[in-house]
Amino acid sequence: MKLNVKHNACSCTDSKGQSKALYLTRADAEKQRKISEKEHHVKLRVYKCDEGKGYHLTHTKKINFANKKAKRNYGKHAKKTSLLKKILSFFFGKR
Repeated sequence: MKLNVKHNACSCTDSKGQSKALYLTRADAEKQRKISEKEHHVKLRVYKCDEGKGYHLTHTKKINFANKKAKRNYGKHAKKTSLLKKILSFFFGKR
């Protein structure tokens, strides 16, 4: 299965300043999302490129904390987040 993905096709960058992979269709981004979630046990979502050139994947989602305890407990997952960043940079980093 060949996906329509481009690198350096837009100026969008990740938190480390690296170029994001750009999927030309939502369907291609969804296919990659499913593959990555299954292989790496991570939760991803598809979103539209700010420049309107296609779609990107991200592991960051808006988090609404129900209370202070939930917010405090969220910080305990920093090690998992660090590992997730390494995995994502491996797949979506510069090539």
